[in-house]
Amino acid sequence: MLRACVHEKDKVLQILEILERSATLQMRLIDEHLASGCTNGVAAAKGSRQEEVSEVPVPASQTHPDVSHVASPEGPLRDKRVLVVDDADDVRDLLSFVLARAGAHVCAASSAHEAMRQLCDQTFDVLISDLGMPEEDGYSFILRWRRFEKESGRVPMPALSLTAYSRQEDKVRALWSGFDAHVAKPVTPPDLVARVGDLLKVKSVMI
Repeated sequence: MLRACVHEKDKVLQILEILERSATLQMRLIDEHLASGCTNGVAAAKGSRQEEVSEVPVPASQTHPDVSHVASPEGPLRDKRVLVVDDADDVRDLLSFVLARAGAHVCAASSAHEAMRQLCDQTFDVLISDLGMPEEDGYSFILRWRRFEKESGRVPMPALSLTAYSRQEDKVRALWSGFDAHVAKPVTPPDLVARVGDLLKVKSVMI
């Protein structure tokens, strides 16, 4: 059993190394999983949009092109809905691939503004967000979302900051702003899945 787990871990790491080295292979994997929605995968907002960040979340009034990674039917995150927020296309795709392999249904947004729209339109179990994003950073984003949760009477959603900001003061600021956990990049796939799983366990205990 242990040998099988180690073999599976090595296999996933090898896949991720290939994805990181080869943009062509990444795009081929994405194209293979084209879909119109994000029910079973990742919905990544493509392109850059110069939009003014609204004071409160605004429901989406139109659909957006998206791509999907099919969620594995088995895995520690099976049937959990995760929203990934990162302005880097390759990072969003990579994180979505890892989480989908762990069984999660993943949606992705390229900005805080787009993330707000998705949070209003859908229900998620966990939020994973970068901190250093243009237009609105992750600190401001989570503060705004936490305020909206409180004002609308929503149950606080577990949130993880996943960022290259690895200083102690960055962690303290992230937690103070409203994130429940802070993870510095780079992070291995097993560690990422484990941290998300820990947040879900805490949520289930609180409920």
